[in-house]
Amino acid sequence: MLQRSNSQLKKIKPSVLILVTFAICHILFIFLIYGNYFLAPDESGYEKTFLNLYKSDFSVGTHGGWGIFLNDNFLYTQILRLFYFFPSILLWLGTESLLAMRLWSLMLTFVCFYLAFTSLKPSSTKQKLAIIAVFFSPTIFTFSSLGLREPFIYLFTTLIVVSLSKCLISDKTIKWYSVFGLSMVGLFVTKPYLYNTLFLSLIFALFFAIIARSDTGEKKIVIKLVIFGAVPILLFPSAQFQVAKSSIDFAKRSLSISSGANPTPNPTSNLTPNLTPNPTSNPTPNPTPNPTSKPNLEEISSYTTHLLKLELNESIDSINPIKKFLLLNLLESSESYDGSTAINKAQKSAEFTGLDKVRWVITSPNPFEKNASLILKLLSVETLFFWLLLIVYFATVFTGILQRRIPIHLGIFFFSWFLLSLLSMAFLDTNEGTLIRHRSPLVLALLLITILCQNLRELRSNQQPIKARGDV
Repeated sequence: MLQRSNSQLKKIKPSVLILVTFAICHILFIFLIYGNYFLAPDESGYEKTFLNLYKSDFSVGTHGGWGIFLNDNFLYTQILRLFYFFPSILLWLGTESLLAMRLWSLMLTFVCFYLAFTSLKPSSTKQKLAIIAVFFSPTIFTFSSLGLREPFIYLFTTLIVVSLSKCLISDKTIKWYSVFGLSMVGLFVTKPYLYNTLFLSLIFALFFAIIARSDTGEKKIVIKLVIFGAVPILLFPSAQFQVAKSSIDFAKRSLSISSGANPTPNPTSNLTPNLTPNPTSNPTPNPTPNPTSKPNLEEISSYTTHLLKLELNESIDSINPIKKFLLLNLLESSESYDGSTAINKAQKSAEFTGLDKVRWVITSPNPFEKNASLILKLLSVETLFFWLLLIVYFATVFTGILQRRIPIHLGIFFFSWFLLSLLSMAFLDTNEGTLIRHRSPLVLALLLITILCQNLRELRSNQQPIKARGDV
């Protein structure tokens, strides 16, 4: 009997064991943080949207996050309701709303994990280990367990790369172009600026395909991708205009601040708070507001954090020790980076030049930062992995172009997608927490594209040759 059980275990594929382990770890983590929003306070806002989503008077414009650029759009609302159809069934069956959202997030991420292993077909142990490392990284693992938008972004990013690989391998079927177009719609509904960076990269690829006089078959593939990628513009033309206008206005404000221009009409006002301590002042901030004095945001934030720590330490009996430990480390994380508070960090990032902002996106959280909290130390390991992934990514695309495994216009698409995403985060993110969340889909995309580029020749060699397409 024991020998039979061992033989049955040996027949199980390692990928199946990995997928089961992935699901079990997520379920345990979801129940560990059950009923708490401390990992992402804005999760309560998404829960409120979910609870109101199926009401007849629901309007996307009244809820932050989802549909932030829309006042009222029937099609957008129906797509959003389709997104949450499964958790709405769980809610109808009596599951608590937050738990239903988190279980749905787990299922979406599980699909991503499955597609990465089965559709992209990692050919080496290093590629498989890299996929496991990314999906088990603290950032992706945490935010894919919460009821936020990140699991949807992970899913649509994975579907875009997978459908792109299928279109490059064989363009005889319209199925994968349709998957690509629907994924672009989902990405726009979830995060409009991510769609903008991706579609603009497709335009760059088409331009280079034309001027480089690429093979007719390859050029047709890019044209089809642009056509199907333009579906969100056709469905939401006014919303697309609002997104573009808001992005341009935000970039102008960021550039004016970076160049030293003062956006306020009063030239004598000081935008930077006074951080020099006054030896004669009382170290404890005065809770009574003084309309004539300028508040010291660093002191206020530090004092608030201190009160929260005291309250947590006094609540030993009422708080789970593991949750208490995580909460304390989260509070320390807001203070320890660069020796400043989260509020101060956001203000300093607004004073950065454009180059400083890009460097901040790439290097945060800094793995060489001293006196960092445990959570920041864990996240800094992700930064090291991000650097390694960037080196492998650029090396793979460059060598692929030189060896003619990858058409030059496809390489332009991969490079511009990364650079535009980097610039978007540099100008849109003003604090470290949102930066880590927004960078995680980019890390996932870089890894999947790297695997695609490394295996493209092998995948194409297994397909029948396509007429008028050429060999790359």
